[in-house]
Amino acid sequence: MATNLPEMLKRLRIAKGLKQSTVAAELDIEQSAYSNYETGKRRPNAKMLYKLSDLYGVSMDTLMKLAVQDYSDSVNVEYGLDDRLSDEEGPIREISDYLQFVNDPYNREKCKRLSSRETELIYFYGLLSDADQEDFLDFIKIRTRKKRR
Repeated sequence: MATNLPEMLKRLRIAKGLKQSTVAAELDIEQSAYSNYETGKRRPNAKMLYKLSDLYGVSMDTLMKLAVQDYSDSVNVEYGLDDRLSDEEGPIREISDYLQFVNDPYNREKCKRLSSRETELIYFYGLLSDADQEDFLDFIKIRTRKKRR
């Protein structure tokens, strides 16, 4: 079993018999960007982790836990995770916050019957301002009306 995210991504790609360029095209990113994920030079954000989990057929939880573990291994635990995050490491903060959300006993009970995609939607919706939440709901209503026609 892979012990870090870059190693896991490489193993999954090889197991599927895919080239980095093929995976990058599927993800709609440059091959160099995907290569940086496999070498650990860049970290995928939560949205990209979702795409990767879908492409490789692994759970989002598995990839997110590895991503958070990779970061926490590189940080001196004595200072705490949040104290050490820079703007560049925003995706890791996003992942860490999401994991906290889904692992909170109250949220876990509420979200028990939801898919991981629905849980992710609820989490990110909660990060929006009230005005943005209203805009989002209006957008969803419009989209669902179009689908019904």
